[in-house]
Amino acid sequence: MNFAVCFAFLCWMLANQGSAQLLDVNCAAVPAHSGDLSFNSPWMALVVLPNKTCSGALIHKQYVITSASCIFKQGKAIVRLGQLYSDKEHCISDEYRIEEYQVQSSYIHSFYNESNIEHDIALLELQNEVLYKANIRSICIWLNNTVVAAQQYKSFDTSRWVIDEKSTQPRVSTRKIRHFTRSRCQSALKVNLRSSHICAGYEKIIKCPGTGSPLYNTIGYYKGRYALFGIQSFGDLRTCLYTDVTSYIDWILGIILKVDVIVPISKNSHAQVS
Repeated sequence: MNFAVCFAFLCWMLANQGSAQLLDVNCAAVPAHSGDLSFNSPWMALVVLPNKTCSGALIHKQYVITSASCIFKQGKAIVRLGQLYSDKEHCISDEYRIEEYQVQSSYIHSFYNESNIEHDIALLELQNEVLYKANIRSICIWLNNTVVAAQQYKSFDTSRWVIDEKSTQPRVSTRKIRHFTRSRCQSALKVNLRSSHICAGYEKIIKCPGTGSPLYNTIGYYKGRYALFGIQSFGDLRTCLYTDVTSYIDWILGIILKVDVIVPISKNSHAQVS
């Protein structure tokens, strides 16, 4: 870990004793309930751009993670948080409505290049801090990727935003997705994978969730909370490529803790934005 990040992280850890393994100690367990309502994937973010929308995940009270390809060369962005997993929409009070946040700053990985699939990751800093509720809460980021790694999972959960006839507001649809071998992804997508990629998909003809959609699973250390492992980079049918979030812990911490991160270019390098 970069020295500056280590020092800043040590200070943060001392101020948050007992939660040092998590980026946000208040990250969500699922499902969350409030009365007769059930909220699914409360970290899901809808990133609204001038000419498109894509997905992201709330990882901190003021930061959303998404793919660089989502926001690259885009203008002003708005993030919508909060979604309902219920057919009783008419009974919902204003407390659980979707909320909008202006994006104050966008951080695209400085090694990202739209001509390839490397370092396809970005952070959005919100103008105001998010007030956590049953339907709005961050997903966990486990800071020790030597303990919790994507390689140990045979499958994950992933989510997408959908609008159907039963609802006037977008809701989250969650589905299981299999962890594929790297060779399978390389063959299907005709790309060269890096160690910072996760390949996943479906045996049936099912469309990938979409750019910026989160890939996650439970972790046993904190009563079944969900940890984020990947952000979708691209894919179409059956085979989906994700950026491995656990490969970019230094980069994420550097931005959130306001520390410049400079790491020499290598196959696993993670650099701060310019």
